Amino acid sequence: EAAQSLYVLETPHVEPPAHQVSASILHSPNSHLLRLPSELLSMVFGYLVGEKKVWLSRLPTVCKSLLSEAESALYHEMCLGISPDASNNMCRITEKPSRASLVRKLVLGLYCGLPGSGDPLKAVLLLFTNLHWLRIFSTNPGMFEHLVHIPSRLRVLELTGSDYTPHIERVLAAHPDVEHLAIVFAPNRQDDHPHPISRPDILPKLKSLVLKFYPQMPPEKDLFMASVRYPYPVSHLSVTLISHDDLIYAMDLFADTLVTVNLVRKMDERCAVECFWPTHVLAEKRFPKLQHLRISDLYGHSPVHHGRMETIALSGSRDTAPVLRSVVWGADQPTMNTLRGLPDTSAEVPIENVMDRYARTLFESIPTLRRLGIYHRAERYREIEEAVGEVYMQAENGCLTGPTHEMINFEEWRGS
Repeated sequence: EAAQSLYVLETPHVEPPAHQVSASILHSPNSHLLRLPSELLSMVFGYLVGEKKVWLSRLPTVCKSLLSEAESALYHEMCLGISPDASNNMCRITEKPSRASLVRKLVLGLYCGLPGSGDPLKAVLLLFTNLHWLRIFSTNPGMFEHLVHIPSRLRVLELTGSDYTPHIERVLAAHPDVEHLAIVFAPNRQDDHPHPISRPDILPKLKSLVLKFYPQMPPEKDLFMASVRYPYPVSHLSVTLISHDDLIYAMDLFADTLVTVNLVRKMDERCAVECFWPTHVLAEKRFPKLQHLRISDLYGHSPVHHGRMETIALSGSRDTAPVLRSVVWGADQPTMNTLRGLPDTSAEVPIENVMDRYARTLFESIPTLRRLGIYHRAERYREIEEAVGEVYMQAENGCLTGPTHEMINFEEWRGS
């Protein structure tokens, strides 16, 4: 019956008028749409809302019994303040405030207020009682304080703005169920700085922490140290443009809980020779739960030492990362040339077969390692989902295979 109903719903290639919808679907002797369980009906409407949103919005006008499931699908996700539909969405919430309780995922743009809301921003936010996911952008750091008034039990919170907010700890204290926290600020002033997150009584369920810093900030600033100062139970850490000292601090802070790590390193004069190798971050600390390590390097104008084989060895690596399964390294073109043994105009003496020797050293040092991927990082700041690179693998008989030139899907490797 469910398959038949789906077929009936998707048969028209042109959206019919509302009265034809009633005749052709709702009252058809072959249609069992009204007899579907509400859970299955919600799944059907959730599928249709992407491609047939207008059609779905008309459906309750001819069959009021479908109003609840249709509105649940139509208002599951919403944008306010930063999309062409923002004003319309605000009007729909104002006309029928109960619709706000249907919203589970909200993208919110706060500038001086919401379109058509006047000042009652707090009253509007109080209506969203069932939010699970919230992304907010504001050019005014004071606007983030309004998040304190949202009564929802947020699990995903993404804060984006042009200036750091002084209210960040107060906001996080109001949402103790947050599991994923992303903080992305691009300040216009170099004297602007993060307000630290250091309260031990907040974020008890935090699993994923994402921080993105931007190149206009002075390179000598250690922004991670200024942003987070307490060892929350983070299992996934992702930081863009992390300095050398910040990297050491962050890995040490979350060493006991990290499972996956994704870091974009700023390679500058503070990096020692051995820092060239991505697995150097494992040398000084034990990471009992770490399974996936992804390091991408961003080279500045300062000279950076290319790797020497005597610096590869990991200090006690068999114990420092006892369950590590995959390593991904994104490097620039001169580094790739060095690793492949190709001529490198910036190196005095070209090194041959460095990539193979590095792979062999890693697999011998880390018995649990199953895959190593090395790729050319062409995008400096934009995050990518996959890239073609050189892949080494440990075969079932324990032998090292590779390199093979193939696609590296970062999400798939992260879950390996």
